[in-house]
Amino acid sequence: MVENVDLDYLFLVWGIPVRNSPGAVNKQIYSIANRLTEDKKRVGILYISYNSVAARYNIEENSLNFRIRLLISRIVYSKFVSKIPLYFFKRSKGKNLTEKVKLYASGTELPLLNARHIVTSYWWAVLLAAQKYPREIIYFILYHDYTEDIMHSNKENVPLLQQAYRMSNLILANRDLSSKIGDNYPVITEGIEIEKFLCKGSINSKNRHMLLIPLRKNPLKGIEYAIPALNKIHDQFPEIKIVGYGDFDGKVPNFIDFKHIMPDKMLMEYFCRSTYFILPSVTEGIPEPLLEAMAGGCACISTASGGPQQVINNEVNGMLVPVKDPESIFTAFKKLYNEENLRRSVMEQAMRTASEYDLGRTYNDFINAIKFYENSS
Repeated sequence: MVENVDLDYLFLVWGIPVRNSPGAVNKQIYSIANRLTEDKKRVGILYISYNSVAARYNIEENSLNFRIRLLISRIVYSKFVSKIPLYFFKRSKGKNLTEKVKLYASGTELPLLNARHIVTSYWWAVLLAAQKYPREIIYFILYHDYTEDIMHSNKENVPLLQQAYRMSNLILANRDLSSKIGDNYPVITEGIEIEKFLCKGSINSKNRHMLLIPLRKNPLKGIEYAIPALNKIHDQFPEIKIVGYGDFDGKVPNFIDFKHIMPDKMLMEYFCRSTYFILPSVTEGIPEPLLEAMAGGCACISTASGGPQQVINNEVNGMLVPVKDPESIFTAFKKLYNEENLRRSVMEQAMRTASEYDLGRTYNDFINAIKFYENSS
């Protein structure tokens, strides 16, 4: 157990950073953490075993596969074993965090740390933190309304979500949440590494017949609506090369070139090569992949699933379609494919829009949110 460590900020996330792509939420956290150390703040990140948390709150079904993952996670997140991946992560090439950020790992039993501010974007992490650090201030960043997530996993946890809302200082990462949560909370604007995703070539150098789409196993990411839409696109436009990526572990049609989770460098290359990008989610905050695709000059089609409406102006810098509607996705694609002037205009405007969502703006918004609560106390 780690004791007597004083931190200005402790971020609670899930997973151990062994992959090249840390995920959208963690990218935001990493950027904020790095900037805080530049401002002479003491910062730590605590990785929590999602499998252990899922077992504790009955989020996953009691399958053999899950029990095996749970056993593995208990080993990986043990006090001594967890130091190994953290050690290599800190020293890996192209790392996401500076050496000044301290790293910790835990199952559901959090280590004893002294932190002035505890920040997370997970309801269960709020509950764990409240038990371990009852005297500390907890900030809960909401990327979307997590009620729908819980309803898809275990609806009995909804009261726990409401408890997490009440016991923490809420920070909204999506202005659309104000209508659900309330408009008296600070808002941060999600950002991306603009320079990293801007393509050096022009839109003329893109593959006219390439489409990129994230395929996720989380049902809220719209996989059951994405596949029918892609089937129809393939049937009517067989010349289109469809590239999928993500953690979906079900059956994917043979015509989809499925890459699973791609490292950032490869993903950047596909954004620059692809002409079309589809986001089929049922619910979203302001999705990082959408902004990255827009920065890469893709003609984007997104469901009106929350955050995308704040980014996309329909038929100006992208196409908005209803959620759970494969036919609308196909119709929007057909329109972009057949109307060259519209497609080129959308791609150019998308790049201009994405340039407004820089991580520097995210950091400034985060600091202002902290000051909002400190000045209110």
